[in-house]
Amino acid sequence: MKVYRVSFRDRSRKEIESVELQAITADMALTFSQKVARRIKGCVSMSAVLIGTEDGIYVN
Repeated sequence: MKVYRVSFRDRSRKEIESVELQAITADMALTFSQKVARRIKGCVSMSAVLIGTEDGIYVN
């Protein structure tokens, strides 16, 4: 498993919220976050960035 940071963005592409979660792929991380995105006012897009692994090895 890998650790992803999912960012929720508004129309101006400004980050309005973010969460960190474990998933196998970035697509899975985005799928897990869709319900959260619907509840965040003003969220129009999401992006997922790999930040580490389950063993605590972090990527720059």
